[in-house]
Amino acid sequence: MNRRTFLHFGGKLTLASVAAFNFGCSLQPMINDGSKIALIYGTRYGATRDTAEWVAAGTGQKIDLLNIETLDFEQTVKEYDTFILGSGIWIDGPHKRLIELLQTHKDTMQEKIIASFIVCGTTGEDEAGKKRIEGYFNRFYQPLDIKPP
Repeated sequence: MNRRTFLHFGGKLTLASVAAFNFGCSLQPMINDGSKIALIYGTRYGATRDTAEWVAAGTGQKIDLLNIETLDFEQTVKEYDTFILGSGIWIDGPHKRLIELLQTHKDTMQEKIIASFIVCGTTGEDEAGKKRIEGYFNRFYQPLDIKPP
């Protein structure tokens, strides 16, 4: 990797981490003191986990990071008061187990979700990119009656 490529990649990574941290900071007013919070994420290569860590750090709260791959749905839904959800995007959309969690625990989950995020390579710089991102979120929240922030 040459110097220019390294600096370009490093700059993008820094911007992503700062943006995720700021997103976490913006959630502070929605978090009740004393509530037990879980950030549930689905990742393939680790970028969504990294983003989840940055979001959690930005909140300034104790947040449990839970990988959807190893989750017991029943126990998790009962144990936590508040949820933040994050998913990477695969060819067929958001992580299937996250969608399954929302489908099987719709009534409980939709009242407890304060925020969500999606990690993908699509930018919102043009209308086509914005529509694609909105489509990812629509598929993510299709099982719910409401669309969380």
